[in-house]
Amino acid sequence: YLQLPVNCPYNTRLSNYQRDGPQCVDNNQAGAPNYFPNSFSGPQEDPKCMECSFKLTGDVARYSTADDDNFSQVGIFWKKVLPPGERDHLINNL
Repeated sequence: YLQLPVNCPYNTRLSNYQRDGPQCVDNNQAGAPNYFPNSFSGPQEDPKCMECSFKLTGDVARYSTADDDNFSQVGIFWKKVLPPGERDHLINNL
């Protein structure tokens, strides 16, 4: 989104590691490397910014959401809550 003129930083050079993608509209940052650190004038760390840290206690682990039911609530909303006219509006808005 920063490549689009309406979104880009005004009067400054954009410097990040974002490359390619289906909506690339510029010169792909002229082939600059997309890895950190590098010695090719990439973005520099700002010493004023500190990495966020916080204390944790107890067990910390990853949580798998693979078994979450992401469809039942939407199905009930569609079948039992939305009247036919509102269903058409929803489809047109998607």
